[in-house]
Amino acid sequence: MNEREAIDKIVQAATDAGLATFAGETQFAGWSDAHNTGAKIVLWLPDSDALEPFRGMTARKGGVAGQRLIVLAFEIGADEQPVSGSSSGRPPDFDSGNAGSRPAPEAKPFGQYAKELYRLGFFNVLEVLAAIGTDAQYAEWIQTQPCAACGGGDLVEQTGELLCEAAHWNTAANAGKSIKAAYSYMPICHEHHIHVQHHQGISALHAVYLARTGGHTTENHVQAAKDWAEKRVAHYRALWGGKTLAYILGCGTSMGYVAPETLREWAVGMGLEKYIPSAYNGDLLPVVATQLNS
Repeated sequence: MNEREAIDKIVQAATDAGLATFAGETQFAGWSDAHNTGAKIVLWLPDSDALEPFRGMTARKGGVAGQRLIVLAFEIGADEQPVSGSSSGRPPDFDSGNAGSRPAPEAKPFGQYAKELYRLGFFNVLEVLAAIGTDAQYAEWIQTQPCAACGGGDLVEQTGELLCEAAHWNTAANAGKSIKAAYSYMPICHEHHIHVQHHQGISALHAVYLARTGGHTTENHVQAAKDWAEKRVAHYRALWGGKTLAYILGCGTSMGYVAPETLREWAVGMGLEKYIPSAYNGDLLPVVATQLNS
């Protein structure tokens, strides 16, 4: 069996299993990797007919998008045969066919430090977030994230992007205040923001999320919905804060690449040293690792 036959067999097996399968030629259009929108690729399809399996996933008012897909992609050469790993720019070690000999992905050298940073809520401190970027910048980034309820978004015809609205949610610490707290948003598509959250409340919005993820409501569903919203707000803060700060510090989009002294220097310069986890102030990494593994 040659390589092309092996690919065809994979596709046929998926089809025979009754899976919703797209199998066809695409052309690579480009890629991007930005701290505010994340990593993405664009693929061109040969014609409109090839788009048919995806039309049901297109975000329209009242529709759904953001479905998760498992994708197997193989580069095809001019001879219509798969291009070997070495020809497509992969390391030679990947040509051996022995998965056990393949090198592991590069470890993030300061990953244990970063875990402690997130565990202690560094990126949920408003002073820290304000030092990283403005509330308006954060709200703009929030709109690029999938809807927290349905996982979809609203299609922008001009760009083909899926965008959401920055739905404000006052955390418990800001409950009852007339002024909306900064950095307190969730990405919600227009339909669920206006017609569910605003008209029916957070419990109804949470129910949409549970229906998508297979979860179940609890006896105290109102409190469960509030807890869910609190956690989502904290999640997005940490995601944006970590990716953006790493980018600002010239370390890609992961705090796992930020050396302790680099983070410490930035925090001291911003007057935020009191929020730095103790692991960043010396030789406490073994203690941190023990805590994380316990």
